[in-house]
Amino acid sequence: MQSNNSNINGVTLFLKAEGLSNVAGMFKGISDPYANLTAISYKGHDEIHLGTTEVIKNNLNPEWVTSFPLEYDLETNFQIVVEIFDKVSKKTGKDVSMGSVLFDFNELYNSEGKTMAVAVCLKEGKVIARVENIQGSGSLRLKLRGTKLKNIEGGIFGISDPFFEIKRKNMYLSDSIEWNTVYRSHTVKDNLNPDWEEDTMSLSVLCGGDLDVPLLFTVFDQESDGKHDPMGKIGMTVNMLVNMVGHEGLALHVIDMKGKDVGKITVQTAVLSGIEM
Repeated sequence: MQSNNSNINGVTLFLKAEGLSNVAGMFKGISDPYANLTAISYKGHDEIHLGTTEVIKNNLNPEWVTSFPLEYDLETNFQIVVEIFDKVSKKTGKDVSMGSVLFDFNELYNSEGKTMAVAVCLKEGKVIARVENIQGSGSLRLKLRGTKLKNIEGGIFGISDPFFEIKRKNMYLSDSIEWNTVYRSHTVKDNLNPDWEEDTMSLSVLCGGDLDVPLLFTVFDQESDGKHDPMGKIGMTVNMLVNMVGHEGLALHVIDMKGKDVGKITVQTAVLSGIEM
């Protein structure tokens, strides 16, 4: 997205945090953090609520996949307040603060890799913000199914609870490479043949509008303590997913850390729409 004003860029903001304080309380496990975002002096308003991330259970190093599209005027500046909370059950009380940070957007946008870390105020940890110029258009409607995944759940009767993440390869100004999580599926409980729900993803967020950019697909066994166990991974691109639809027998092979085949992923739906040429 590019505005008619040449000084305005369409950007997307991504967030993750590391080393947050556990405020769940004694004997109550690990905090379930989410972030609430507010822009100050943005687009002529004193404050604008930008939105709220998803809640990540039992995790003091959350990488939120919720992203925030913004218009950035190169001739002005604004700040973003990120408030982090531990999600508390409505039955037990009010969500608990895990701290907050303030980002100067000009500084963030002009930093190397458009990435900046800021220490959490009055609490432990840091929040890492990253912005990308919006590139490309359209969306991908995707539905995947797992087949005969290897059970890695411990115990005689335990069965793995699979979900998957998609990471995108990002190259930074220093020529360093980082894989950033851009999508996370729901979990299918006790099932080695998971039929994940269909979902629609922005191509700008997923692959920067480049249908051949490398993506890393990882299947995890969800664990209640937040330390999810990797079941296997696959390298792919959006074009690979789209081209597999309708070809019976074609599947992506899930490979574990030892290089062994531990199941298959079939593409049920992969439909592109809204792409401007």
